[in-house]
Amino acid sequence: MLARFRPPETSKNILRWLVVLLLSSGSILSLSSYLISLARSGQSELTPLSVNSPIERDLKGVETHRFGVRMEADEYARILVRRQGIDVLVNVSSPGGINWWQYENPAGPESPMSLSILATTAGTYTVEVQPIEKWVADGRFQITLADRRQSGPQDQK
Repeated sequence: MLARFRPPETSKNILRWLVVLLLSSGSILSLSSYLISLARSGQSELTPLSVNSPIERDLKGVETHRFGVRMEADEYARILVRRQGIDVLVNVSSPGGINWWQYENPAGPESPMSLSILATTAGTYTVEVQPIEKWVADGRFQITLADRRQSGPQDQK
């Protein structure tokens, strides 16, 4: 019976998957409540990004680091990610997780990444940084909110 369930590919649905798995396997409710609270405690909180304030972190194969960018509608933000010895995948979601964008740079583990966000709604946009593969060697990265401003015609390209 457990073979029917596939683990989630992102951490966004892990809580829902855990509930379905536990309830379908006949586990008692108190055990599932305990495991759900344990899963929630392991999720990282959003670290706010501020303009021109770089944040540097170590990154291991199973980790995901989450950052938040508070934006108003029609604002533009540019984020720089400098990788040091590790290939990363950067996911960006709008407030409420409605829209998802993925950024990947196949140029190698040392090349910088630049990504842009054009806010369609006001709120906190989530930026997640994780290794492309879980088996990779540890590395470091630096993330910087390089620019945040009212969007203009040049940002629509």
